[in-house]
Amino acid sequence: MHFGQYPSLAEGLFLRTWRGGPQKGEPKVPPAVQSMLERGLVELRPGRMGPRAMFTEAGLAALRQLALDRRAMDPVRFAHLRQELGLDAPEEAAAQ
Repeated sequence: MHFGQYPSLAEGLFLRTWRGGPQKGEPKVPPAVQSMLERGLVELRPGRMGPRAMFTEAGLAALRQLALDRRAMDPVRFAHLRQELGLDAPEEAAAQ
């Protein structure tokens, strides 16, 4: 939780930008995001507050599959993501 609310998948993953040098202004892509980018799970888009890595349809499908495995993503801790992915009803997420 950040600033009193959970992050949203619709907002994507925030990426920092290079402040100087030949790559100034370009997004800094961490290895995990680079791997997802190469597999077509995310795409880079400009956002209100800088570049974002947005999940593609394939990325959302893979995330849904991951969320179904209780060992990979705790249903209580990630209830907000399960709800946003359509795996749980809003009242189920509030009860947990």
